[in-house]
Amino acid sequence: MSSIDKTVDALKKAIDDFDHRAVASESTRLVGLMESHLAEHPDRFCQALETYANQFDFDNVGRLCQQLTVHLQHRNSPYPDTNADSILETLQRKRMFSEMLCVADLFIRSGSTDLKIKRRYAQALIDSGHYGAAESVLTQLTHECSTACNDKELAEAQGLLGRLHKQTYVNAASHGQPPGQWAEQSLKRSFDYYHAVYANDDTKIWQGINAVAIWHRAKKEGIDLPVTDMSAELSRILDSIGEPDADSAASNAKKQTDMWTMATAAEACVARADYQSALGWLDKYIDEKHVHEKRSDAFEIGSTLRQFQEVWQLDDNNTEQSRILQVLRAALLKREGGSIPLDNPQADLQTIDGLLEDKAFEAVFGQERFKNLRWLKRGFERAQGVCKITDRFGEAFGTGFVMQSEDLHLSGPSRLVVLTNAHVVSNDPTEQRGEPKAKSPETVKVQFEASDDPECAYDVERILATSPRHELDFSILALRDSIPFHNPYPLAHALPLVGEDQRIYLIGHPRGGQLSFSLYDNLLLDHEPPKVHYRSPSLGGSSGSPVFNQEWDLIGLHHAGGSGIPMLNGKAGTYSANEGLWIKSIIAAVDSKVCLV
Repeated sequence: MSSIDKTVDALKKAIDDFDHRAVASESTRLVGLMESHLAEHPDRFCQALETYANQFDFDNVGRLCQQLTVHLQHRNSPYPDTNADSILETLQRKRMFSEMLCVADLFIRSGSTDLKIKRRYAQALIDSGHYGAAESVLTQLTHECSTACNDKELAEAQGLLGRLHKQTYVNAASHGQPPGQWAEQSLKRSFDYYHAVYANDDTKIWQGINAVAIWHRAKKEGIDLPVTDMSAELSRILDSIGEPDADSAASNAKKQTDMWTMATAAEACVARADYQSALGWLDKYIDEKHVHEKRSDAFEIGSTLRQFQEVWQLDDNNTEQSRILQVLRAALLKREGGSIPLDNPQADLQTIDGLLEDKAFEAVFGQERFKNLRWLKRGFERAQGVCKITDRFGEAFGTGFVMQSEDLHLSGPSRLVVLTNAHVVSNDPTEQRGEPKAKSPETVKVQFEASDDPECAYDVERILATSPRHELDFSILALRDSIPFHNPYPLAHALPLVGEDQRIYLIGHPRGGQLSFSLYDNLLLDHEPPKVHYRSPSLGGSSGSPVFNQEWDLIGLHHAGGSGIPMLNGKAGTYSANEGLWIKSIIAAVDSKVCLV
C-alpha cells in the first residue's frame, strides 16, 4: 500500500471517529504527499504553481520549485518545453529569480534546447546580478536564433542585451559619482541593441521605447549617440498604439492595448513631456477591474516605477512628474505584494495633498483613483508615528511606535509613549541575555525618521510596563522629551475576518535600515488572541513594528516570525508565518496591573 493510500485510510478513520484534530493533521499530510508528486504531472504542476504565485504564497511556490528540482535531477527525458516555459514565466512575473535561475538551469542541463527557455535563463541571470554570465548566454543565444531563423526570439535576446547594458549604466550612475568611460560605453551599447531591433521591426515597441529612453538619458548626460533625433521613432510608437480611451471602437481597432503596451504608451507620453496623457494610460495600466490579458500587479507596477525613477529620473519636486510617481506608488502599495521605502515622508505627504487639491489632476484621474491616493496618504500619516530604536552609537536594531498613554489604559497624566518589544528594550536580565539580546533603556535612543527633525535622538526616561517575550513581548517606554507626533493611531475594534483575503500592513525599519512599508506576501493567515498570524515579511529590525488592517487601524505589535510557527485554533502542524500580538490583549494586560513597572 502506498503512502497516499495509507493516509487516505487514516483520514477516513478520523472522519468516522469525528476526530477533528486528526482530520486536520491527515488532510495536511495528504495534501503534502499529493503535491510531492505534482512535478511528475506537468500540467497540474503549472496550475498549482500559478495558483500559489497569484496568491503571493511564496513559501509554497518555493516548496514546489524544490520538488521540481528533485524531479528534474532524476528525470530521464527533457521536461515538456511548453510547461517549462509556463513555469519560468510564472516565476519571472513574481520576480522569484533565484528559483527561476535554478529551475531554468536544470531544464537546460536535462536536455531542453528551446530558445525561449534559454532566453528566460538569461533573464534570470540579469535580474540576479550575474551580468557577465548573462552576456555570454545571450551572445550564444543570438547566434542560435540567427541560425534557426527565429526572428522573434532574436529580437527578444537583443532586447535583453540592451536591458543588461542599461542596468550596468544605471547602477554606475546611482552612487553619486559621474559614471566612468566603461559605463558610458554600456549606455551606448544598450542603445545600439534596442535601436537595431526597432529599426528592423517597428512592431517591437518595447525595444523602441527603451531606445527612446536611453537616447533621452544620453542627451541629458552629454553622451553622444549615433542617432541625433528620435522624434520619428517616438511618433511611430504612439501611432501604433492609439489613444488612452481604448474602450472606443476606433481606438480598439487601432492596435494593441495589453498591459505592457499601456506602460509603453505612458512612457512614450513622458518622452514628449505630455504628462496628462501619460496619466491617462497609467489609469488603464493600474486598473484592477480592467480586463487585460494579464493584470498588472505589484511587480509589473514596481518595474514601471523604477523605469521612471532610474532611467527617466522623474522629479518629485516637479508637480506634473510627481503625479506619475505618486500614482504608481499608490497602486503599488494597494496591490497584494511589494514594498515601498519612505525616502521623504514629509515631502510625499505635501505632494499628495497638492494632488488631491489639483482639479486638473482630478479631471484626468477621476475620483475612484483619488481613493487610492487618500489611502496612501493615510499610510504616510501612520508612518510619522513609527520610530527606529538605536544603540548609543546610532546603530538601529528595532522599531517602535507612538501611542497615547490613555489608549493603553496607563494611569497618570496623559502623555505620548512608545510601544516596542520586550526583546528589543527591557530592564529584565533574562531578556538581556536572550536571543536576540534586549538592551536596557538607558543605552538606547529613539528617532522618528518621518518627523520634521529625523536626526533628533530621544532618550528613554523609563519603562512604564512590560511583558516578557514568551508572553506578550512588549515594553512601553516614556521618553524624556515631548514626542513630535499629533495623530495617535485609531485602534481596531475587532480583528479582521480570516478567509476574506484580508491584508496586513507593517511599517518599520527592516534590518535597521530605511523606514518602509512591508507589504510583500501580506495575507492574514489566522488569529487566536493574543496572537495574529500573517505572511508579511519581516527582517531583523522589524521587531516592534505596528501592524495595521486594510483601513490603517492599529491591530497589533509585530514580534516574531519563522518557518516553524505552530498553527492556531487547535490546528495541527506548523507553517511559515509572522506573528503579531493583538493590541487589545496588551491593553488588558496593562489593565491587570501585573505588567506595570
